[in-house]
Amino acid sequence: MMVYPEIVDVEKRVSTGTQLADKKFEEERGVIDRYIPPKGIAVLSGYAGGCKSLLSLYISACTSLGRDFLGRFPVTKNKVLYIDEENGEPELQRRLNLICNGMGMRLADMSDFYYLSMENVKLDRYEWKEGIGEFLSKHQPCTVIVDTFRRVFRGDENNAGLVSSFFTDQIRPLSKKYNANWLFIHHHKKGQYDKKNLLESMEAVRGSSDIVYESDCVMFLKRVGKGLDNLSLLHLKLRRGMPNPPLGIKLSWGEGMLQMNLSEIVESEEKIKNTKVYQCYEEAIEILKKINEDTVDTSSDKLFFRLLSDKNFKDNTIYDALQKLQEDGYLSSISRGIYKINKRETIPASVH
Repeated sequence: MMVYPEIVDVEKRVSTGTQLADKKFEEERGVIDRYIPPKGIAVLSGYAGGCKSLLSLYISACTSLGRDFLGRFPVTKNKVLYIDEENGEPELQRRLNLICNGMGMRLADMSDFYYLSMENVKLDRYEWKEGIGEFLSKHQPCTVIVDTFRRVFRGDENNAGLVSSFFTDQIRPLSKKYNANWLFIHHHKKGQYDKKNLLESMEAVRGSSDIVYESDCVMFLKRVGKGLDNLSLLHLKLRRGMPNPPLGIKLSWGEGMLQMNLSEIVESEEKIKNTKVYQCYEEAIEILKKINEDTVDTSSDKLFFRLLSDKNFKDNTIYDALQKLQEDGYLSSISRGIYKINKRETIPASVH
């Protein structure tokens, strides 16, 4: 005999707009304001060798010690659980010693930093999920940093159903119940991708698109310029607000120490003046100057395509130039094809 589940009494559960208007909610701040959302899921993605693990350890140090991120962005001091399935204890120790020394602190000061290293953690296994939950119940609030997503997920990362279930059935309940924030380190697909618009940029993330859709914040990290000391942090998605402008990060190495500071975004070698993209970029800046004079706050890519096509630039070149304008802080994407124009006084200096 088939037993049917009890019917949900929707009438008892629903509320009205009038009731919603009367509710009071405390304002919640992320661990790093506008980067790691409260009780949310963030993803930091990039290509291999892009310093994702190094930046995540720096975030761990800032969070557990209560130091400003890049010396600029306020941090809510939190306990940190770092799940390392990539590097091992000797490398964790070496990197954290460098970072702490660069902050004028010691690794021994990081008493609010907890870690699991090479323990074969699988967050989609009952025993690990429950075990992490018990830990979080004793150490609230906590930021959980996972290096990397693929290592702690047994399923096929290309399977949308499995990925969605992992975040909605495993991770979000832990976040809500134990006041936890999550940052997952992940990888881009192999190969080169033209970031023609916001959606296609997110499609560079390896695996199912549900990795992006289920996340509250998505960031890309990449090396820029000739050397190994300049990074660009591109903020592509923030569920509760507008993404931040791109950040330039300068790595300063000293004897036994590493400092990370905010810097201008250093352009890579291919962005030189004799390229079509660069020429199109310069023409687009002239268009922006005229728009600014008219005190217009937003624009669409159709306007740029119409004006720049008249100057014999091809569509792909215009797409790349618009992406560069976003990376340099001239434009911020509001929705697909629609941009907020940043005023000239707030625009960072370009590196030509």
